Amino acid sequence: MAQYCLLGIGNRVRGDDGAGSILASRFRHDDWISIDAGPMPENFTGMIKKSGARVLVIADACDLGRPPGTFMRIQPSTLSRGNGFGTHTSPMSLFIDYLEKYVRDIIFIGIQPGDLSIEEGLSPGVEDAIQRLMEILKNREFEAIPSGP
Repeated sequence: MAQYCLLGIGNRVRGDDGAGSILASRFRHDDWISIDAGPMPENFTGMIKKSGARVLVIADACDLGRPPGTFMRIQPSTLSRGNGFGTHTSPMSLFIDYLEKYVRDIIFIGIQPGDLSIEEGLSPGVEDAIQRLMEILKNREFEAIPSGP
């Protein structure tokens, strides 16, 4: 059983919106399960619960009002409870509320997108952020992720 679970969210055909998805598809490390949820994270709750992970890291592109590639740790309690979150079908706060029953710690990482046009691939700043985040996650240096709004 993995102690850590990375859930990457995003739509790869919308450029940098695919940042979380691409991070999860590339990331491999001992004691981690990595799930590329694409734009539908709610379809993977069963897999997360079965993983037995104590720590769930969720990565997704979101507007932080910062330069492209900036990433921040966002407190789940501050996420919107509106009718949706980004391009996803249900609010991220509800998704996290549900998973808190099964995972000890949940860390949400927002990645500032630059280009959201209809094309695959990441802008240079977001590509660099993905590389830095993989190193942080491998070393479990969660405190190296700056806290956000």
